[in-house]
Amino acid sequence: MSRPASTPTEPMFAGQTATLFAAVFLMAIAAVVAFSAWDATRRTSLEGFSEVTGVGDFQTFKIPTSAPAVPPIVLSWQGKSYAPSTYKKAKIDDTEMRRVHRDEATGLTLYYPAGKSPSDLFIKVEEGRYLPLQPK
Repeated sequence: MSRPASTPTEPMFAGQTATLFAAVFLMAIAAVVAFSAWDATRRTSLEGFSEVTGVGDFQTFKIPTSAPAVPPIVLSWQGKSYAPSTYKKAKIDDTEMRRVHRDEATGLTLYYPAGKSPSDLFIKVEEGRYLPLQPK
């Protein structure tokens, strides 16, 4: 069999076409690098994290060794003062507790159990243990 007589003698991407493709490719890479650098400067404003559960809260209430007859007020929120309703610890997983408010004066945080009424307030005493609070 003989070969066809009309075979191209010039490569498909030669000369100006190859230069054009290379320039477009380099401009695309430069655009990606420029966008990445610009986006990295906005990272703090774009990415934020806020823990809404009791996980990682190390500011805990210390239960007195001898429980007083009238529990003292431990924190205030929305014009109300809160004190433990009992010193019996409730075992609730930290991931099931939702933060309501952090008291600036004491550093303690109010929580309520997920899926229950936000009026049932608790304060963390140790990992996975909470005290129920009542308004005074």
